[in-house]
Amino acid sequence: MYHCALPALRSLRLILPILGLGLVSWGCPGPKLTPGPTPGGLSPCTVTVGTPDLNCAAPPDTFTTAGLVGPANANAWDAWAWSSFAAFNWPALASTDSTAYPSGFVRGVPDTTKSFSSAQSTDVAVWETFKEKRELFNSTATPGAWQNLTFDPQYAPDFNGGQVQMCAGTDLAILARVKLHPRVIAQLGKQGPSINGDSSGDETAEVASPPQESTDDLCAGYTATTQPTLQACQSILFPAPASGTNDTEYTASGPNSRRPVGPRVFKGTPSVDHFIYYEVKLNYDYYSYVAANGLNDYATAIAKASANQIELPFRTSASPKATGSGNTNALVGYNSANTQACYQNQLSGCADLSPQTISPSMLPAIGSTQVKAAWLPASELNGDPSTYHLTDAVYYQNSPQQPGGLCYSVQQFGLIGLHIIQRVHGGAAGVAPEAIGGTYIFATWEHESIAQGAGYSYVNYSADSSQEQTDPSPYPNTAAGIQVARLKPYPLPGTATIDASVKSQLPNSVWQHYRLIGTQFQSIGSERDSLALAQPYYLANLVIETNRGLQQFQGQPPGQTPNANFKNNGVPTNYQFFGPTSPNMSSAGKAVLMGGCMGCHGVAQSQGFAFSFVLQDGSHGTKPDTAGTIIIPPKAPPMPSTETKKR
Repeated sequence: MYHCALPALRSLRLILPILGLGLVSWGCPGPKLTPGPTPGGLSPCTVTVGTPDLNCAAPPDTFTTAGLVGPANANAWDAWAWSSFAAFNWPALASTDSTAYPSGFVRGVPDTTKSFSSAQSTDVAVWETFKEKRELFNSTATPGAWQNLTFDPQYAPDFNGGQVQMCAGTDLAILARVKLHPRVIAQLGKQGPSINGDSSGDETAEVASPPQESTDDLCAGYTATTQPTLQACQSILFPAPASGTNDTEYTASGPNSRRPVGPRVFKGTPSVDHFIYYEVKLNYDYYSYVAANGLNDYATAIAKASANQIELPFRTSASPKATGSGNTNALVGYNSANTQACYQNQLSGCADLSPQTISPSMLPAIGSTQVKAAWLPASELNGDPSTYHLTDAVYYQNSPQQPGGLCYSVQQFGLIGLHIIQRVHGGAAGVAPEAIGGTYIFATWEHESIAQGAGYSYVNYSADSSQEQTDPSPYPNTAAGIQVARLKPYPLPGTATIDASVKSQLPNSVWQHYRLIGTQFQSIGSERDSLALAQPYYLANLVIETNRGLQQFQGQPPGQTPNANFKNNGVPTNYQFFGPTSPNMSSAGKAVLMGGCMGCHGVAQSQGFAFSFVLQDGSHGTKPDTAGTIIIPPKAPPMPSTETKKR
């Protein structure tokens, strides 16, 4: 074991959230942060209709916002989302105590001497100090290891004691910066069609979805040596040759039914330009709950999900669950002003401000938060790179000449898309309705350069949910990507008005160049009713949910079977292979057909995984990629015999 006091490692402070065999734990428990000066001028975290609080270093309360739901108070949750955006993108608190804080930052804590309204491109945001999913779903994750780092030396750069050597031509100037404030964006190469000689990187195949593109679009550019182009495409992509015209649209079953596909997104043309990297981060409350309950063990998570024993911590101003419901995770009476006061005092006395135990993290409990980011190499960004949030990072390339077949390089990446998903409400199923707002609040932002998708393209990869793909088939091929285009008029007018107001308030901040695309706050069964609340029903981020199936997601995807608790809500058990009209989540004890982000994550909820595909995939979603294999998530987990997955 590398001891946390080893000078050579301590000085590097490299974040290496990589999972594999022979895990090495690096770090010491028990943060020793010395309280610093308390700055003045920060206002309480308050949200009113259409007026976000951008000077708030703590996540906002939900009580007043929940009471504002309705047509007369449209966009209240958009303002709340922007306040949350400010809190999570606040510059993070750095630390030179590399023994207690080997990442170089006090994870999850803002530096309240700095400001969101003047944040610059290279400022590290609070959410960037959260745990990457590979730091949680391994055998070394424990609640007390929040500040620690775990990594596998087999997949770590040699400058940090690992075995992976530097690629030829690595930029030494960027490498020097990475050593000071380190980050790993892409882990290992997934095998697939070569892009400029490099195989596709980690987290580039998005979740499988019904392919709603036309047959012509799906088969464009397909090449085969033994069959005519269209016939070859159809024989692989479709269960049976499509009948009628070649531009037949998606149907759930019948002669034009289709295998699921997952998109990969590129800047420019796939054959010559770069793909997008994705990253998933989890906050302390999420991390601590999963580690404390053994859910980082795949088999344990599967068993508890099937028994509906998983409920991630949430903050709420609603009443606690009924006695005997088993809930111990409600942060009832969460107060953002108290949380902010805790941050202002740099965690001195925080245990008095929260109903949950703070030790050993010394963090105020704010409920479970998941963040998903989309990154593009800075060399590929449109316009001035300083208009993007930037980070220097290690990424890996295949290198047959190197030991292990890998080498590492570095470059600067720019943030082009961001999801913030917060667990803020809960209720006792069968005892009392869930509070207004559903189980999670989903909000998503894009850099202004994304606009309507011009300059980006995507390739769908065919996926058979019954097995990992050893020979994934792209549709169209990588030389003929489909141009990205927004299918719904998002952001909606009210959201666009708030975005413009926020931009005008941030003349000196890099965040003026990002816009909120929308917020989903209430589970609802139709697009018409959702729009009446100024809520986008098919909420999607163009560089994260890109193809037609994800932009217009609803229903149950292939290979997913809800568990018994969900079925008891009156949901039919006979699901279609693609079920575009099948309920995908439950709220207030009833099954709901929801669209967009909430509906998609509801698929995980319907299987007992608390709206979290990260939790559903567990360690299966973090293992190093093996040669010749690509997995399009979510990979359906095995369930008990009474709930066997349909293949």
